[in-house]
Amino acid sequence: MSGLVAVLSVALGALTSLAVPGAGVALDADPVPEPRDLASDGHALFVVGRAHMPGLAWVSVCRESTLVHQATIEAADTARAAHHMAWPDGDEVLGMLSVGWPWPFIDMTWMRGAREDFPADPRDNLSESGSLTDAVRRAVSANPPPKVTLVWGSLAASAGSLAVPWWLALTLAARARRSAPARTARSSARS
Repeated sequence: MSGLVAVLSVALGALTSLAVPGAGVALDADPVPEPRDLASDGHALFVVGRAHMPGLAWVSVCRESTLVHQATIEAADTARAAHHMAWPDGDEVLGMLSVGWPWPFIDMTWMRGAREDFPADPRDNLSESGSLTDAVRRAVSANPPPKVTLVWGSLAASAGSLAVPWWLALTLAARARRSAPARTARSSARS
């Protein structure tokens, strides 16, 4: 029984990790846009736009110019997006929607060519690149289809940390269920 409780707890932890962003979308929570930022791969400069809400994070990246001098600008989410699709070159725009709470473990990436409208160019808006809501809608409709990547370490961390409260609740429920017939038997034996 304890093995089943552990497996069920981890499964419920993973579902809870996805329920947090699902609740935000269902409740129509407003995403928090961030000011535009810059990133570098060492050879080129990129403009970055971001927005987030609990369990969802959006980042879009476009190439601005070639660097004359070496610049090191750290941007972990842009490097993660570029790892899935490669840095944009020319007029392309790279967009990535990350899903999962507390650590995102599903990455959906898109690369926009010259004639497409999604993802939006981060240079077009001072506070956010594209709409997080639009990214969620396109992820659900798969139009255009994203490249989906699972980040196994983040999945294990999210499911594992959220499995602890589920394990406690399921263990207490199992003990209460087992002890209820014993209490009933004792009370009927006394009568």
